[in-house]
Amino acid sequence: MIAASGATRAEWARYAAVAVIAAAVVGRTLLAWFSPWSFGYVWDLYHEGIQWAYANGRLPSAGDCWECWQPPLLFAVAAPLYVVGRWLYPISP
Repeated sequence: MIAASGATRAEWARYAAVAVIAAAVVGRTLLAWFSPWSFGYVWDLYHEGIQWAYANGRLPSAGDCWECWQPPLLFAVAAPLYVVGRWLYPISP
């Protein structure tokens, strides 16, 4: 089936998917760019373990802070992103 403009439904679906993905990327980029803190918008205390890893240069153990019981992969993945955040927004805590 061909729509009035000559595009098929599959093409329209592709255009819609690209538009949604582009809007999501733009939205996340703006959120990251204008975030007031280097660790982003968080409502839990997960950033404490990431800050601890950044300050001490190693992954935290479960007893090092309130949220340090999280899996080490969280801190290993988030620490480099935190470093980038500190570079972009150095006055953040």
